[in-house]
Amino acid sequence: MKTNRTKIVATIGIHNDLQFIKKLYKAGAGIFRLNTAHQTPDETEQIIGRIREVSDRAAILIDTKGPEIRTLDIEETIEVKEGDEVFVIPQGVKMDRPHFSVSYDKFCDVVTRGTEVLIDDGDMSLIVIDKKDDQLRCIANNAGKIKNKKSVNVPKIPIALPSLTKKDIEYINFAAEIGVDFIAHSFVRNKEDLIAVQKILDKYNSPIRLIAKIENTEGIENINEILDHCHGVMVARGDLGIELPAEEVPLVQKKIIRKCIKRSKIVITATQMLHTMIEHPRPTRAEVSDVANAVLDGTDALMLSGETAYGNYAYEAVTTMSNIAAASESQKKSKVRRKNTEKFNPVRLQMITAAESTARALGAKAIIVQTDTGRSANLLSSLRGKTPVLALSPNPTVVRQLALSYGVTSFHLRSQDTLDEMVSESVKTVLNEGIVGNNELVVLVGSSPNHSTVTNFIEAGEAGMFLGGRE
Repeated sequence: MKTNRTKIVATIGIHNDLQFIKKLYKAGAGIFRLNTAHQTPDETEQIIGRIREVSDRAAILIDTKGPEIRTLDIEETIEVKEGDEVFVIPQGVKMDRPHFSVSYDKFCDVVTRGTEVLIDDGDMSLIVIDKKDDQLRCIANNAGKIKNKKSVNVPKIPIALPSLTKKDIEYINFAAEIGVDFIAHSFVRNKEDLIAVQKILDKYNSPIRLIAKIENTEGIENINEILDHCHGVMVARGDLGIELPAEEVPLVQKKIIRKCIKRSKIVITATQMLHTMIEHPRPTRAEVSDVANAVLDGTDALMLSGETAYGNYAYEAVTTMSNIAAASESQKKSKVRRKNTEKFNPVRLQMITAAESTARALGAKAIIVQTDTGRSANLLSSLRGKTPVLALSPNPTVVRQLALSYGVTSFHLRSQDTLDEMVSESVKTVLNEGIVGNNELVVLVGSSPNHSTVTNFIEAGEAGMFLGGRE
């Protein structure tokens, strides 16, 4: 598998056979996303089996549907011209004028005159010009078509929808039972949305990590409390670009990436990164710049959606993204500036910071970190140093979850009884992988056996000197 510091998430959709998944993995996709809105649990389970067959180190992320509003009761597509009137009315009601209903029964209560209603990812814009009882009279801002079961957005208007749909709850239970690695919860507005998911996972004592998809203004406003309750966030620029003016999205993206790095949280940049490659073998120059800028900003991962889910050039998209990331990473500056303002364990923070600075000063080939939970490896990742991080864990779930962390390559290593054995076996593992040589410098940091709650050792030297015990 080709590895970069910046990770690649590939969405699996209609293309999901074993050889296809294997090809994407070898090209550099280490995390596979399954969109539950378009799959049944049986289909998802089959795809998970194929991913696990390809690699026991590849991570699996599933999306929830989350709270959303869609158009309803449209039997025939409504074609409108700019200035045409369209009505939003209760479900089941009929009228002679162009009209439709929505899946949220309190929609007319919360929407006010002057509100912009965006349909189908913003392709159709309506302005509410009158509100009477339980119906809205709108005027079309542009010519277009209104179809059934298309998305409905009302920017900056809070919608009190339940965080979880019935299908979401079924899939979260399914995910906990089958053992995926991440759940990306859609349209997260506040900490309560995440707590609702975590409560279900806690019933299973599940190690699944939560990723909060930031797709609305509420999510942006509540980003600090959201980060308190998740492993990381996804900057989902599709819906975010509908909720916000387009020119604000890049600035929000940069702000969220900076905040996640500071908090040692994972951040995924997503949506239309190489959209042209759904139908064309090469990206536009603007898309290349978009991917490069996300890498230069320090994102942990880049996500491909339609490009790999149903696109004609899925392998090429992964290869292209990997090449852009590699070129951009070579120009990045190390961001090793960390103060303990985020309530990190002070001992762990000091030891991890010392390991990174030591590796940098010595020009070490790699930093080898032993971790039971992934905390030390993720904190090391958040320093965004240039020295490769090789993480070893006795927990297979942690090994897979670290596939999403910037600059980390993870391996499984069974628990050892003594510190000498752990160091020796760790170095032996990375030597066998061909990542470092006997005479190359490495820095080791981590927790000694039976002391996983504290990072308590750091060592440096040529890799070969750690084999068979230390003097």
